[in-house]
Amino acid sequence: MIRCVSEVATKVRDLNQKLNDIRMEQRYQREREADYRDWSESTNSRAVWYSVVQIAVLILMCG
Repeated sequence: MIRCVSEVATKVRDLNQKLNDIRMEQRYQREREADYRDWSESTNSRAVWYSVVQIAVLILMCG
């Protein structure tokens, strides 16, 4: 009986450790996603401004 309880306790500790590992991985992935989103939004913003500048240059050259 005691051996059975000990095995269950060991399995519970292992599961808790795995759960903590999963939580840490989720936190890391959320941080990476936020960084990527910021980088992507910055790139999109620069692309829009580049297009606006190109249009302005075309208008100035043709007008």
